[in-house]
Parts: sequence; structure tokens; C-alpha cells
Amino acid sequence: MKKILSLLLALISASLIGCGGGGDGGDLYGSLAVNRVTNAAGISAQWDSQAKANNTALTQCGAGCVVVMEFANGQCAALARGSNMSMGWSTGSSKADASQKAVSQCVAYSGIACVALLAECS
Repeated sequence: MKKILSLLLALISASLIGCGGGGDGGDLYGSLAVNRVTNAAGISAQWDSQAKANNTALTQCGAGCVVVMEFANGQCAALARGSNMSMGWSTGSSKADASQKAVSQCVAYSGIACVALLAECS
């Protein structure tokens, strides 16, 4: 009976790892992209590669955008913008933490009435 149970557990583990579930979960990546001329932005998270995260953020953001921040494995990132179009971004241990830091960065860059607009965690 123990042999059958061990074999069954091994098969289940192999199935989960093969389909992307179970195991250690692997690394997860995120990215933040902005266009400093138009102030467009895109953010992505929970991707299995940094390249996929970057491409998704760039696609969301649109033409003329560049990746300004990469984050991974439980990190969160946020973007804040002021009414005068000043921007700030930061990472943090939670969406709230990253958002607060992004607002502070926006204010530090002469932002007026800065608010967090985007936040994600990987």
C-alpha cells in the first residue's frame, strides 16, 4: 500500500510540475513602462519571464514607451501622477507601500496633487 501511495504522489507531483502548477512556483516577474512625452503607462505582473512582463507592459503603454522598472518574486510596483503630469514610481512590499512611495517620488519631482494610478505585485 505504501508503494502505491508513493507512486501516486510521485505521478501527481510530476503532473503538477509539468503543467506549471505545484513545485516551488518558480520566479514571477513584473514590469512598468512609461512614455515621458504622452504620460501613457502600462504595468504587468505574474509573468514567468522578465521578457514577457516587459513586452506586456510596453504593449499596454503603447508607442514610444520604455521600461522604467522591473520587479520580481513578491515585489510590488506602483506609478503615481500629478495634476501637472509629473510622475513617480517605486517598488514596495505591498501595493499600498509601493503606491505611497510612488506618490512621494511624484511629489519629489515637483508633482502637484499626486495620486497612485497603477499598482501590481509579482
